Amino acid sequence: MSIAMEEDFLQNVEDFHASANVFEVHAKSDLTLRCTKSIYNWWSSYKGNIPYKQDFQIINHLRHASNIYLAHRIANGVYKFVVCGEDVNTITGRETHNRTVKYRDIHENHEDNFNDLIRYYDQVLEKENCHFCVGNIHMLGKHTRGYESVDCPLLDKEGRANYILGAIQLT
Repeated sequence: MSIAMEEDFLQNVEDFHASANVFEVHAKSDLTLRCTKSIYNWWSSYKGNIPYKQDFQIINHLRHASNIYLAHRIANGVYKFVVCGEDVNTITGRETHNRTVKYRDIHENHEDNFNDLIRYYDQVLEKENCHFCVGNIHMLGKHTRGYESVDCPLLDKEGRANYILGAIQLT
């Protein structure tokens, strides 16, 4: 990746986090886009129970696979993206599949700052309820597009909320 592309890419991530308006999902009608509704419908079909990570099979969601991501909390303040569709990479401006992000001390000098995202994911897992974000993102620094994302907690094998199943789509 060229230096100019890397700078656009980092600005994309900063703009993405800065522009998010976050809400708790109370009903399917809170969401407006087909892929976010689809993921929420699947999640809420468990009727008050949080699904386990192994309940989610990407093959059952192929229509929206390019918009889907799955993040695993592997330690406090550390998440690994174990699934990441192509549209997710395009929207966020980065290759995220198998990428690990961690909370950084703001006094450290790091290019990547995922602290807002990590705090948000921690909130989703703590509340054990779906949340959604709407906002605008600057696509490669050239034009602004709206987006909607949904983030749903999933349980690990021990019954702890340690996964985030999400979908993001441009409006």
